[in-house]
Amino acid sequence: MSYTFNQIFLSHNTPDDGEVKGIAEKYKKELDDSMGEVIGKSTVDVAWSSPLVRTKEHELGNLIADALKEYGNADIGLMNGGGIRAGVTAGDVTIGDVFKILPLIYGSHIVLY
Repeated sequence: MSYTFNQIFLSHNTPDDGEVKGIAEKYKKELDDSMGEVIGKSTVDVAWSSPLVRTKEHELGNLIADALKEYGNADIGLMNGGGIRAGVTAGDVTIGDVFKILPLIYGSHIVLY
């Protein structure tokens, strides 16, 4: 078995492929539209910093753990503070905000035992 390949070096000087760019822009528009969907409201600002969420109990950790508990119909819910990556400002909360708070969500697992 053998194969042949051609390396393509990409840089900021690499010209755009119009067809690929069109496809990407279509999906980016759809994604941007869904990320702006309001799914809740916060009445307060909830501060975030890496040391803050990793060293003590935090409002977002509590909210996320409670949501996981509810989702899994479980007795307890746990959230690793290191997975929380942003805070919340008072006002509308969007799907995009959730992805800023939990950007690693697609690599995470909910374990029910």
